Amino acid sequence: FLAKLETVRKGPLSELEGALADAAGTHKAALTATTATAEKQALLQAEAEASRASEAAARTSQLLRTLASEPSASSGSEAALRRQALAGVSVLFQNALNSYFQAQVAFRQEMEGKVSRQLRAAFPEADESVVEAVAAGQSAASTIQDAMQRQSGTAP
Repeated sequence: FLAKLETVRKGPLSELEGALADAAGTHKAALTATTATAEKQALLQAEAEASRASEAAARTSQLLRTLASEPSASSGSEAALRRQALAGVSVLFQNALNSYFQAQVAFRQEMEGKVSRQLRAAFPEADESVVEAVAAGQSAASTIQDAMQRQSGTAP
């Protein structure tokens, strides 16, 4: 049991932690990119890392559930040791997931801020709601078209 738990810790859980470390560098590259090509490349890499992290998290979760459901034919102290070891690795998993999700949220907010600054620089007369909508990921064309229709009074 403990060997299987160690395999989870050194396998998919370690891969999840590695994806978190890799994502930090990729997020920084996307946020500091000065060309559209470099930014697009960094965002594609970030998506690939997110996919890798998601797969590692799914494998870790599945393996931990499998280990938790394994019948314990051992003595009381051995069963307690199993539960404690499983709980410890589960906490490591939860901490890694929490860190990853926090990093993803922070990255999304920082990218929205970057896009918003770029839009304000490119279109200083743009309405704040248009800039926020485009920065949040809505289609720039439809958002601008809607804003123009509202300004001209032809909006539905």
